[in-house]
Amino acid sequence: MALFKSEAERRTERNLQIKRALREIQKNIQRNDEMLESFKKKAVRAKQIGDKAQMKVICGAMKRTFALKRTQEQQILAIEVAMQIKDQVESVNAFAEALRAVSRAIGATFAKVDVASDIHEYERAMGRASTLSERTDLFLDAAFGSTDSEISGDTISDAEIDAFIEEATVEAETSLVDDRVSAGLERARKELQR
Repeated sequence: MALFKSEAERRTERNLQIKRALREIQKNIQRNDEMLESFKKKAVRAKQIGDKAQMKVICGAMKRTFALKRTQEQQILAIEVAMQIKDQVESVNAFAEALRAVSRAIGATFAKVDVASDIHEYERAMGRASTLSERTDLFLDAAFGSTDSEISGDTISDAEIDAFIEEATVEAETSLVDDRVSAGLERARKELQR
């Protein structure tokens, strides 16, 4: 591995880090979906047996899981927006470098052209693009650093959790009735075939 990395290597490395972070966040969201499904089943069981203490515990866990999932979705959105800004900055940077090269070529051909002034303008534009790139990096750092303090159970209301559990309970009961009806029809069909 080289001691000093080129700008292209550093850019590639940053892009890989961003993609890895996105994949990890997406995996976490998927795990949260699986946890919510498991909590939903447990909540249905607790509701069916009338265990209010367990319902309270499960509802709290569901709230935290919903809040964490929402935060992770916000993180993905922040990263995607930051990547678009980064791409814009890189495109402005490429444009400014091309203009500088054109300016040098013109200056070499026509000695009367004020190349120094043009270069100064382009370097100033490059400095702005670099500042925007640094701000983008700071934004990403802020987005990742602030997530721990934002996770709380206050973002999902009790009514939303109750509705979520009620819907799952109805689904479970409907499924149970459907299974019983199917079994009864199957027994009747077998009786008729005798």
